[in-house]
Amino acid sequence: MLTRNEVDIATTNLIATAQRLDVVDFISPIADVRTTVHIRKPDPVSNISNLVRAFDTAFWGAVVMTIALLSTSLSLSIVWYHVSIRLEKHLCDIISESFLHISGSFLCQGSTINVRSSVIRAISVTSYLTATVVMAAYSAAFVSNLTIQSLQLPFTTYEGLLKDGRFRLLAVSGTAQLNYFDQSSNPLIEEVYETLMKPIKQSMPRSQAEGLQRLCSEDHIAFAGVETGVDSFKGQLACEIVRLPATAIPASMAMAITKGSPYKRILSHYSSELRRNGILSRISSTTIPRTLDNAGELFSEIEFKSVALLFTALAMGFVAAITILIGELISKYVLTKLEFPQICWYKK
Repeated sequence: MLTRNEVDIATTNLIATAQRLDVVDFISPIADVRTTVHIRKPDPVSNISNLVRAFDTAFWGAVVMTIALLSTSLSLSIVWYHVSIRLEKHLCDIISESFLHISGSFLCQGSTINVRSSVIRAISVTSYLTATVVMAAYSAAFVSNLTIQSLQLPFTTYEGLLKDGRFRLLAVSGTAQLNYFDQSSNPLIEEVYETLMKPIKQSMPRSQAEGLQRLCSEDHIAFAGVETGVDSFKGQLACEIVRLPATAIPASMAMAITKGSPYKRILSHYSSELRRNGILSRISSTTIPRTLDNAGELFSEIEFKSVALLFTALAMGFVAAITILIGELISKYVLTKLEFPQICWYKK
């Protein structure tokens, strides 16, 4: 309608592109926008690193050394106690009880040692106090890691998108977003278009809503859209989506006007004044939703996949305990039948 001179100005905000500038003019920009590639939010990844990355290697080493030092100190104290009161006890029993008592305190497990000694009591108190602080710090770091999860995206750049090779890239047909790719002189963007977009150009979505619906319903789909426009659809989608900031293409949106229109300068002047005075920014902040990054959400659900490793560790603990128990029973039976002499003992 603008090129046929049926209207003087289009109040719809359009992105200024080289092709459009050939046939219409634009007044001063009203807003700066970015076209960004969006993908479906990947499922959280649960691996062994989630259990240990609360502390760094040096800290874990310090914890292990503390347990070893306290266990050794407790063993020596118990040995000295039994020597002083002339009691006999196997050395293996003393060492194992000491290790289990100290390591149990670090795992929030209670145990008793029937020894009346101030030194041994002091070691136990030191162990439990240290374990309480370490466990509190670990729990805080681990829970924070679960609630504020860092996504492991399959790629973050156009190079990664090409290297991945599984995804198809969609853009709304007949829009500036598609022109960014099919009219680009950038070798990388050209390759993205030729590889990921051109083969499916005939099936490009005809609206942003259609593109986002396909993003949720089809596997390995990426969608290039204006960030503010995508944000406005978030509550209507059947899936969660994330944007890849490294793929952003900046642009300006403005009202289009007929080529050579005498109203261009006056309209551009008032548009610039509205923007300079902050009026356009205030209107934009109150009318354009900004919810894609979950801003303002007070509650975050933790999916089972995120904590599946904890249940796996629990199951492995049960299996290990049963296996050790069976091994102990078998070894005791064999040693008893063979009358094998004890090789680990302590006597006064």
